[in-house]
Amino acid sequence: MNSIVAGYSSSEDESDNELKLRDPLEHSELIKLVSKNINKHEKLKEYPKDDFTNKRRALNATIEPQSYDNAVFELNSRSYLIDGYAEGPDDKQIVVNDAILPNKRQKLGITKKKKSIWEAPSESEEFTDDENGSDESEDEEKKQDHGPMESDVAEIQVSNTKFFGKSETDYLGRTYMHVPQDLKINLLKDPGSQECFIPKKQIFTWDGHAGGVTKLQFIPRSGHLLLSGGNDCNIHLYDTFHNRPLLRGYYGHRRPIKDLNFNTANVGKTFASCGFDRVVNVWDTEVGKIVTSLKMKGAIPNTLQFNPNNENELLVGLSNNKIEHYDLRIPSSNSDHIIQTYDHHLNAINSLTFISEGKRFLSTSDDRSIRVWELGINIPIKYIADPTQFSMPRSRIHPSGKYFSTQAMNNKIMVYQAHEKFKQNKKKVFEGHDVAGYGIDFTFSPDGKIVMSGGSTGKAYFWDWKTTKMLKSFQVDKTTISCIESHPQETSKVAMAGSSGKIFYWE
Repeated sequence: MNSIVAGYSSSEDESDNELKLRDPLEHSELIKLVSKNINKHEKLKEYPKDDFTNKRRALNATIEPQSYDNAVFELNSRSYLIDGYAEGPDDKQIVVNDAILPNKRQKLGITKKKKSIWEAPSESEEFTDDENGSDESEDEEKKQDHGPMESDVAEIQVSNTKFFGKSETDYLGRTYMHVPQDLKINLLKDPGSQECFIPKKQIFTWDGHAGGVTKLQFIPRSGHLLLSGGNDCNIHLYDTFHNRPLLRGYYGHRRPIKDLNFNTANVGKTFASCGFDRVVNVWDTEVGKIVTSLKMKGAIPNTLQFNPNNENELLVGLSNNKIEHYDLRIPSSNSDHIIQTYDHHLNAINSLTFISEGKRFLSTSDDRSIRVWELGINIPIKYIADPTQFSMPRSRIHPSGKYFSTQAMNNKIMVYQAHEKFKQNKKKVFEGHDVAGYGIDFTFSPDGKIVMSGGSTGKAYFWDWKTTKMLKSFQVDKTTISCIESHPQETSKVAMAGSSGKIFYWE
């Protein structure tokens, strides 16, 4: 029989009843015991059988007399470390790890945190009754089991915005959302009607974000505004013409930005952002106000996309293998906003892309598969997977709408049909760049004739869509270029950014 202290046994010399330590490394992950300050001639007191409230303090441990055989001890120790709970000394009490999830605690019928006999207290910790601090633990359970409390909701929705321009309106009272018409280029024409070329020189640099840029996107159709998100938890909006100033900052996240997406259905009047703080915010682009704030429960939102045919519907790809479909018109809590959940993936969602004029969408995941879905139906209509297939962190629809492409971790851009059988075109593969291990973005020129991608070595790469031949590559920065966006109206202007935090504008 092993003592629960895993360290005391009587010596062969019965005369002095000396207590000696067993192997000090035995169960070292469970109990850290230093015996130098314990009187080696002092005997442990005998406690009543069912009384486990009388505890004895050692230098770095709590000592309780209890015996277990090896099988029971190992079973409970593993359960405590892995699942967060274990049986107590009287076989009725359940001891709970502080890190145990509240939903498990609720299933076990536990409403208060209890100090575990398997866990050593800190040096400054004093023994307290279970009732002390119970209100705080119950509040934490309510937050995580039943969604954010009122104080949290208010805290999430509190946003700050700052306008950096000279004036929010011009002499006619128009804001920066108005498409400028005092330029040599017509920004109201259909994107892709112009012939596009490879950029040759850098014409401007924005300071960007401290710690790196995670996402770039031009406002739909006109492209006169550029949106960026970074690891500094901030979102910036820039003017891409005139003097190219920073117009507005959006401050509503506490963790780095994961993804940004303009609402194409209302031509960029709103945009959505998500971050590592597990919050999805829908912003008013013009005034910088949060229209809707969604708190994701138990998962990080990795990517998001607005329905191109409905400005009130939003898809969010999560780290818990699920894609949640929200209708922002429905008031109340997060769960009421959800109108469908797509849960067939086996790992975190990496990208979402609408195809078939917004009637379908495809998703890529860390499970190295592509799944095509009918919007609103939780059954994939196409499952694309292969044992030799790599994870695909990015996907894009070709401007023609007939194909979609994915950036794979084997340094290749693959092409698939966006209709019928969704077959891969094995003859059309773009390679020669280095993206393995990074979530490098890629895109197409507005006319669809050029494929462009960033790279882990700080280069930008350009291929011919028809021949798959690499046309050009040039050094943009010394560090990784992970974001690249082509201007929807210009013939050769491209915005690029990466881990340095600067945004480079080439023409």
